[in-house]
Amino acid sequence: MQQAALEAEWEKLAARCGAEPFARPAFVMPTARWLAPPGVLEVVLAQRDRQLTAVLPLVRRGGRLVALRSMHTPRFDMVGAAADLWRVLRDQVAWHTLDLGAVPHDSPLLTELVAYARADRFRVHTVLRSRAPVLALDGFEERLDGHFRRNLKARRRKLGDLELERVANYDETALADLFQLEAAAWKGDAGTAIASSAATVAFYRDLAARFAPHGALSLTFLRHAGRRIAAHFALEDGDTYYLLKPGYDPEFAAYGPGHLHIYETAVDARRRGLRTFDFLGQDLAWKRSWTSEAHPQVALELYRPSLRGRVAYALKHRVRPVLGALKRRLTASGAAPPGSCSASPAPSPRTATST
Repeated sequence: MQQAALEAEWEKLAARCGAEPFARPAFVMPTARWLAPPGVLEVVLAQRDRQLTAVLPLVRRGGRLVALRSMHTPRFDMVGAAADLWRVLRDQVAWHTLDLGAVPHDSPLLTELVAYARADRFRVHTVLRSRAPVLALDGFEERLDGHFRRNLKARRRKLGDLELERVANYDETALADLFQLEAAAWKGDAGTAIASSAATVAFYRDLAARFAPHGALSLTFLRHAGRRIAAHFALEDGDTYYLLKPGYDPEFAAYGPGHLHIYETAVDARRRGLRTFDFLGQDLAWKRSWTSEAHPQVALELYRPSLRGRVAYALKHRVRPVLGALKRRLTASGAAPPGSCSASPAPSPRTATST
């Protein structure tokens, strides 16, 4: 299937399945161009009666297939029918390890495909990886902590002359202002801002160009006296506002422009019929000021019941943990293991299962 035809069919399938923006070709293909060398991208397709029924974008690393994702991919998921996808993965694609990283806890990859894998005696390993905070927009003000809500109102009154601006089309000036605001505080100094890399700037410009024609782009700005002082790079799907990148002018830090912007954006999104504000990313304290609800992310790995698959599973989930525990015991006793230069902290506990 030619790329243009594939993307068109993929988009139709994603729309029918109600897939999040990150599982659509408008997000996946810019990620592939940014990350994957030629010949490494492997999009697994399932068809029935010549109709596309499932898509899973992967990257090949020898006998391992891993999720096509970057540090700017907030969530990874399949699109379509898990049963069709599994038949192709099991019978038509060569691999001994399938490493999908963190996927949504309610993804068909976990709720369906894992069951098919276990029934075929594939090894499955899952571990709770993170929680992405989400805010239900209906009546959200009443659920906010009283002190936090009063503080928001006081800061808004003190700053005054605020308005929300939303740019839904591809606008070079708006993007340039957003990149500048996103880098203005600590991200610019840390080298993690979008503007810190020409490739990252190109990636976000590509996203804006692809999502804007579908009405799914939201570049929102908090304006003070006509001046843009905070910005969001966000995507929408008619139900949810997905916050990918926030930023603000540190000159206004005392007023909490980031929180004021979230409030104004949430009110506007609700007015336009959206139901959820998805903060994406990690479960950070500033996000917890808004909500106690979150979507868990579960890391998922599958191992084929072949010699290479069994060895790969044993090395990672049997041998490596034993060696790690031995190293920690030796470090705690003051006797560093041979070849080590410094002690490593014990990993934080996680909930893991293997079958």
